[in-house]
Amino acid sequence: MYQNFIFDLDGTLIDSSRSIISTIEETIEEMGLDKVDLSQLKFFSLSPIEQSFSEFYKLNKSQSIKANQIYRRLYARHLNEAVLFPQIKDLLKIIKARGHKIFIATYKRLDYAVKICKNLDIFSYFLDIYGSPKDNKFIAKEEIVSKLISDYDINCVQSILIGDTIHDAIAANKNNLSFIAVTYGNGFKLPRDLIKVNPLLKVNSIDELISWVYCE
Repeated sequence: MYQNFIFDLDGTLIDSSRSIISTIEETIEEMGLDKVDLSQLKFFSLSPIEQSFSEFYKLNKSQSIKANQIYRRLYARHLNEAVLFPQIKDLLKIIKARGHKIFIATYKRLDYAVKICKNLDIFSYFLDIYGSPKDNKFIAKEEIVSKLISDYDINCVQSILIGDTIHDAIAANKNNLSFIAVTYGNGFKLPRDLIKVNPLLKVNSIDELISWVYCE
């Protein structure tokens, strides 16, 4: 049924928690903000950085933009710290072998996303990768996905988005895509989180996702 697979990147294909947390700590230090503990740092991985800093530190618009710009600049130092979740290559190979098209739609800056995918040797599996622009301007996930759909004239009925946060679910919903929620990433840790998004499927591991693809 599904011919087009649109994947989120962080928390879905790659575990970038180490690089994200390191960059957030450095951004907090450069901004002169109060330091936070590890559990609080994880809050920042669930939303776009500009939004996370704004909500957590109650920053105004210009301060939030500055935090985002600093974060994006500092993140370049940590690109090589991202790792693939186990069996991701197996999953991508299976999807591609079945003749489906595979895309990435990510908040991550596009050039960073491309570099990470090349570093991890998964770049060739994707027909295209969509991300944030180099000028670090914030673009909502639904807008990123909408542009991908428009550029490739994608049939939304035959397409599915796979991700680990509420923002992925919203992007799927607003673009009339089916949605799979993965719980092995950063988000969807509580039952109430999944009730909000009502996904087509919830998967707790790559194994479960691979099994679904085989049955699809």
